[in-house]
Amino acid sequence: MAKRGRIQYPAPRLLNRTVDADTLRCARQHGLGELAAHVLAGRIEGILQPDFLVPIVSPALRHLDHFRGLSAIEPAAARIVTAIVSGERIAIVSDHDCDGVTGHAVVRLALEELFGVPAERIQSWIGHRLQEGYGLTDGLVQRILQSDSRPDVLITVDHGSSDESRIRILRDKGIDVIVTDHHAMPEEGPPASALACVSP
Repeated sequence: MAKRGRIQYPAPRLLNRTVDADTLRCARQHGLGELAAHVLAGRIEGILQPDFLVPIVSPALRHLDHFRGLSAIEPAAARIVTAIVSGERIAIVSDHDCDGVTGHAVVRLALEELFGVPAERIQSWIGHRLQEGYGLTDGLVQRILQSDSRPDVLITVDHGSSDESRIRILRDKGIDVIVTDHHAMPEEGPPASALACVSP
């Protein structure tokens, strides 16, 4: 591990990926350059028609599935509405990577600017993967529970699917947890202690 300051960064790892011939051919037909075509073909298998690449390489809102198709969206939305209307404290918890922090900002801005939640009722907690590990970690949970104003509702962004034991701790302390994540679910399924788990 390389050491910079107090954080120990893991040594970089290069992965040799198998390039999917069909995806590579379609990427070239779609007009992607060689590098982009190879990167795409090393990550996605079985693209048989160039049109299938459009949502990937030229994404637009029209390519998104309707939000009502998301699992557990109704109970998640209902609980957030209750928290907003009742003046409860809402915590947003995310990882520190680019999709975690970006998603965190989107949720916070939506709460403040679209729904008028005062900033002092919103807590932001961002974990540090290199110091604590990934997800809703023990350290993060302890910091939340030891905070001066414990949240009533906690919304995870970009993690939580595999954190059942820590979600149970939060639930047992009276905090409703709403998981929003896009990562693969564990074999046992969504975290049972979460009030809702919204995942595509």
